[in-house]
Amino acid sequence: MNLNPLNDGTKSGTVDNLAALLRHIEAASDDSEMCDPGLHLVIKVASATARELQAFDDKKES
Repeated sequence: MNLNPLNDGTKSGTVDNLAALLRHIEAASDDSEMCDPGLHLVIKVASATARELQAFDDKKES
């Protein structure tokens, strides 16, 4: 049984799921009343890194 809903059992699917989650968190954290600006910056970096991994994975599959 998989306890992590982001992990679909494949590397590319898990990276896609993680990137989508981070994009959602990044959008929500843009509100300074909800999120500290420093935390928002860290979330933006993590989201950008997930997108880079996604692009690398897509390029590698082609």
